[in-house]
Amino acid sequence: MKIIYTLFLAIVVSTFPSILVAQSSKKISESEFKAKFVGNSITDKKCTFKLKKNGNMSGKCMFTESAATVNGKYNFGKQGFCRALTITYSAGRIREIPYKCEQLYWKGNKVKIGRSDYEILYKKPVTVNPLKKSFNKLSKSERKSIQTVLLNQGFYKSSVDGSYGKGTEKALRNYNSDVLGGADLKKPANIAILLSALRNSNNSKNNEVVKKEDKKIQADTVQNVTKSIGSEWEALAEEGSAKAQYKLALMYEKGEGFLQDFVYAHMWANLSVANGYAEARSLRDKLADKMTPSQMEKAQDLARDCMKKNFKGC
Repeated sequence: MKIIYTLFLAIVVSTFPSILVAQSSKKISESEFKAKFVGNSITDKKCTFKLKKNGNMSGKCMFTESAATVNGKYNFGKQGFCRALTITYSAGRIREIPYKCEQLYWKGNKVKIGRSDYEILYKKPVTVNPLKKSFNKLSKSERKSIQTVLLNQGFYKSSVDGSYGKGTEKALRNYNSDVLGGADLKKPANIAILLSALRNSNNSKNNEVVKKEDKKIQADTVQNVTKSIGSEWEALAEEGSAKAQYKLALMYEKGEGFLQDFVYAHMWANLSVANGYAEARSLRDKLADKMTPSQMEKAQDLARDCMKKNFKGC
């Protein structure tokens, strides 16, 4: 009796292999089929097929006697996985496999189609380099600007072309390590800080140049304005204005609008005092403390001559 039962079991297994598969595996649904199979390849070691999204399938087989290419059509529905194949052997012989539908059973990355067991070859996920992605989102001029900063600071040694290569990545990572303390560049926030720091570094340099130019322009403007004011005070001083004479004395003392000259400063301060401007007295006395006897003598001579000329051309 035991022998008869064993023989019967062997016949069932060889005739209906999918029954045992169904017991340990899961019948696949249409949505699962699209998610797990479409766009991926399946292989039974001898043949490897790729199921394309447009309903076509193609592959290659390596049999003992020859190799072959395979092309066909497939679809999936209530009847299961249905396909028709054309096998072209390397020797030129062609074999047509008619349209046939079979149920799919799967477990993990294994699938049974009819009597053949296949393995699903899932696509390897594309590894995204977040640093490269963020860098390439910048405009070309911004990328080149960052490379220039890295070049000037000794981190980058390649051409400034705005392209993300090994040299650029190494420079960015070294800058991050040395300047920013080695922040985790897998985190978008840290990448944003890194790129922002490099952009601001370049802007700071540009700003320094602009600031220097602005200071020069401002200095030139002030100098021109001061000269203009000096000319106005000079004109008024020649007309006998004691206040204008005092202002001229201050300008000569400080070197504003004129070359610094204590002799002329004392001359105008002395004339202002002589014309009754009291504030000029302390300035004249302060200047006297800074001057040599010969300078004092010259200043007094100039003041006398100026008064004789009625302040004209002094």
